[in-house]
Amino acid sequence: MLEFLTTPFNNYVNDMKTNGTYAYHFVIQAMRSTLGSAINIVHAEKEESLLLRPAESTNRAVLAVGYMEDVQHYVSLER
Repeated sequence: MLEFLTTPFNNYVNDMKTNGTYAYHFVIQAMRSTLGSAINIVHAEKEESLLLRPAESTNRAVLAVGYMEDVQHYVSLER
């Protein structure tokens, strides 16, 4: 991940906490692993979605994320 960053890691993490910040695929994968939650990715242009499951089954809520293909970014979706 560090090879993709253009700022120090701590700055990147703080920026990711800000509303309206886009996430990249490696961030979504890291969230799944770190939080132990499944992530449902809804594609802006398609009807089907993709469910990423954690390595170990948990009872945590499924997170909803939208993918915008035109800009190749992920956004948080509220339920």
